[in-house]
Amino acid sequence: GGGNWALMDEKTTKLLEDAFLQNVVEFILHSEDGWKYRYNFKEMTQTSIPPNEEHAPKTRNVRRVHDVESV
Repeated sequence: GGGNWALMDEKTTKLLEDAFLQNVVEFILHSEDGWKYRYNFKEMTQTSIPPNEEHAPKTRNVRRVHDVESV
């Protein structure tokens, strides 16, 4: 939303962490509402891939934290 860091849900966190630990460079996550999200672990970015041309893709930074108190 407003430029603040937000935690991801547990299921998404597990999928991303597993991919990261397997040294995957890019991972695409499919959401239930038709959106896709491309995570690039080398660049530490998330790019939204909209289901239609109404919305433009958006790239934002992501970070990996071990301690949720540091968010």
